Amino acid sequence: MNLGVDFGSTYSVISTYRKEYDRVEALELQQSSPYLPTEVCLKKGQYNFGRAAKSMAGQKGLRSFRGFKMLLSEEDADIRRGRGFDGEAGEENSPEAITEKYLSHMFREAMSSYAAEAIDELVICAPEIWSQGIRTIDARTKLSEICRRMDFVKDQNVRVVSEPAAASAYFAFNFWKSTGNFYEGNILLVDYGGGTLDITLTNVHTREREGGGVGMEIKVLERTGAGENEEGRIGKAGIVFMETLAEEAILASGLPFEAAQLRQDPGFYKFVNELEDQLQSQTETITDIYNQYDKYDAEEFREDIDEEEDEFVTLYFKGSEVVIRYSHMLDVYNREIRGVLQENLSKMIAYMDRGQIPYMDKEQDNFKIALVGGFGNFFLVKQQVEETFAWSASFDRRSEGIILVKGDREKAVSMGAALLADHVVDIQNTAPYSIGIFALSGGEPVYIYAFTRRQNIELDVPYYPKKEDGSDCLYLVGGIDKFILESEEYPAGQVVRIREELRERMRQINRNNMPTFGIIGFSLDSAEVLHLHMRRYDLIRKAVREDEEEIDIPLTRLNELFDPILF
Repeated sequence: MNLGVDFGSTYSVISTYRKEYDRVEALELQQSSPYLPTEVCLKKGQYNFGRAAKSMAGQKGLRSFRGFKMLLSEEDADIRRGRGFDGEAGEENSPEAITEKYLSHMFREAMSSYAAEAIDELVICAPEIWSQGIRTIDARTKLSEICRRMDFVKDQNVRVVSEPAAASAYFAFNFWKSTGNFYEGNILLVDYGGGTLDITLTNVHTREREGGGVGMEIKVLERTGAGENEEGRIGKAGIVFMETLAEEAILASGLPFEAAQLRQDPGFYKFVNELEDQLQSQTETITDIYNQYDKYDAEEFREDIDEEEDEFVTLYFKGSEVVIRYSHMLDVYNREIRGVLQENLSKMIAYMDRGQIPYMDKEQDNFKIALVGGFGNFFLVKQQVEETFAWSASFDRRSEGIILVKGDREKAVSMGAALLADHVVDIQNTAPYSIGIFALSGGEPVYIYAFTRRQNIELDVPYYPKKEDGSDCLYLVGGIDKFILESEEYPAGQVVRIREELRERMRQINRNNMPTFGIIGFSLDSAEVLHLHMRRYDLIRKAVREDEEEIDIPLTRLNELFDPILF
C-alpha cells in the first residue's frame, strides 16, 4: 500500500488513495478518529502509542514523551534531557528512537487495517523550514533514515515533502476535480498547530500529465511563523493556549498550588487533555457564543455576558471543581495568541503588498486562502484571520473549489501526501537552498553556485557550477576548503569551512599524491540529502575522465561536515 503522512508535533494523520473509489481517505485507526496523538508513554517496560498514551496521562510511574518530532533538530543533549528524553541519538529513549517506535507502530496499524504486508510508497511531510533552515535540514535527513530502516517500508520509495507543498497539491487537485480547470495562482496557507504557526505563500502551476493525473510546479514564495519550527521551542500556539488557560483556571479556583508546582503535577496534563477534548467537541457552541456577543475585548465581553452564561465547562482537578469561562478563554487568547498571529500575518501581507498580489480581491480565482492545522479550527483563530482579510472561509471565492469537505482542512497535508505517494499528483522539485564552491579571483570572492534556491531541479541528478560561457569550472580538488550556502537564514550567502574529514575524502580523487584538477557538483536525493560529486579532469586531453567512476559522497549530516562556527 501507499501512504501519505502528516507527522505533526501534537497530532499525526495517515492517508491513502483508494483507486477503486478515486478518492483520498484519512485512516481512522484509533477510536474511529484520523487524528492520532503524537505521544508515547512508557510504564513498567511497556510502550503505548497515540490515543492510548494520551489517556494514561497523570498515572504514577509513567514516563511520557511529547514533542519528539521537533527535537530531531536539537543537538544539545541537555535540552533533550530537560524535555524528558535520553540525550544522545543512539539511546533507547532519544527523540530519534521514540520517533521510530511511534511511526513504526502507526504504520503497522495502517497496514493491518488494509491487510497489507508492506508499504510500497511512503511520503512523509516535514515543516518547510526543514528544507530551508540550516539548523533543521539534518532533521529532514534523520526522518528519512528512520523510515527507511523499517523492514516493511521499501527504502528507495521514501520521500520527505514539505507540509505546504503537500497541502497545496491537495487543494489544487481539489480545484481540478471540482471545476474541471487547472489551478494557476497563489495559495496562502495559515497552518496553526499545537506548537507552531507556519504561514506560507505558495505559487501553483498545474498541467495535465501523460497517463492521467496532474503534474504541478509548487514554489514557496514566502514563509513566516513562530514556535518550534522557527525558534526551536514550543511557541504561542495551541499547547500554550490550553496549558495557560488550564493553569489560570485552576489557580483562580482557589486550590493551594503555585504555578511552577502545578506544572510538575502529572494530573495537570490529564486536566489539559480533558480541556482539549471539550474545546474540540464543543466547537459549534463556542462559535455561537462569540458570534452572539461579537465582542473580542475580554473586559467588554465580560460586562455584557451574565455569569451563568459565561461558564463554558466545569472540570475537576484533585476532586475540586474548576470552571472554564468564555471571558477567560478570550483573555488568554488575546494575551498569548492574538499578537503573535497578527504580527506574522502582517509580515506576509507586507510581502504580498510589495509583490502586488491582490489578496483582498474576493472575485478572483487565482488567489486562495486556507486555514489548516488543529488550532486553526479554533473559533478565535478563524475569526482573527477572517477579519484580517475580510474573508469568509465558507462564502468567498478565495476558498471556493479547494476545500470540498470542511473537515479536510485539518487533513490536507496528509491527503496531499497520499496523492503524491500514489503518483496521482506529481510536483516539480525545487532547490531548498543554493550551494556552490567558494573561490577567490584576484583576491576577490567569487560565488559560483551549482544550483540556486527555488530553482527547478531533478532529484539524483548532479549539477555542476558553470562559467559564464557554459564551460565547466575546474578546481584543484585538494585545495578546496570552503563552500558557499545561501538559505532562508542566510539570504546573502554564508561561507562554510569544510571539516578535515570531508577534505580527506575529497583528496581520494588525487592520483599518486599529485595535484589533481576536477569538476565538482552537487545533487539532492528523494529525502533532500545533499550529495557531493567529483570527477577528475584530464589536462592533456582537456576533458573530464569519463572512463573513471564518479565519486559520490552523501553529506548526510551537514553539521558534521561543515564548521558550525560559520553557520
